[in-house]
Amino acid sequence: MSRLSKKIKLIIFDFDGTLVDTKKLYYNSIHKWLKKEEVRFSEKKFRKFFGLKLAEILKKLKVKKSSEKIKRGVYEDVFSDLNKIKVVKDIGQIKKFKVKKIIVSNTSSELVDRVLKKHKLKKYFDEVYGGDKFHHKEIFIKNYLRKNKLKGKEVFYVADMVRDVKIARKIGCVSVIIANKISWSKKRELLKAEPDFILKSLADIKI
Repeated sequence: MSRLSKKIKLIIFDFDGTLVDTKKLYYNSIHKWLKKEEVRFSEKKFRKFFGLKLAEILKKLKVKKSSEKIKRGVYEDVFSDLNKIKVVKDIGQIKKFKVKKIIVSNTSSELVDRVLKKHKLKKYFDEVYGGDKFHHKEIFIKNYLRKNKLKGKEVFYVADMVRDVKIARKIGCVSVIIANKISWSKKRELLKAEPDFILKSLADIKI
């Protein structure tokens, strides 16, 4: 990966699958609660929507009656397993990036904050925006760049899903996709999406 230190002024990090390993935790919990509430759903559709905000997943699966109960149950599961959430091994690489660094995640701000505090990582990031701070990630990032007078080419968007590649492309950001065993999208799917860069780990980012 070439060095772009003169151009890049901001790095936006996704959270789940990029900085922390939570895929199995969320997948199993959502799946459990859908079945517990006897929601009829297609496994194929569930996998397709997995990675969106939980409220969006339930909406797309046309869950209405037990939506709030499922959301509460999933969040309780995740918070109860907080100690099982592991950060990526090369997380320390982030402090070497001498530009502004923020997190924009569909996960709740409270959960992101608790994980960062637990692993003493809050100082690594200038700002954190959880899913409770916005409705649509693409719109939020677009407005954030406009407010801070940043051009897309001055921004790295570091994430791990196919839909993140699409978001970065629409906004004009440089898509830096991490593809490894904890990524929420498979490498072959990510390659088809054609991100600007596809890397194995945070350590491969040069800035």
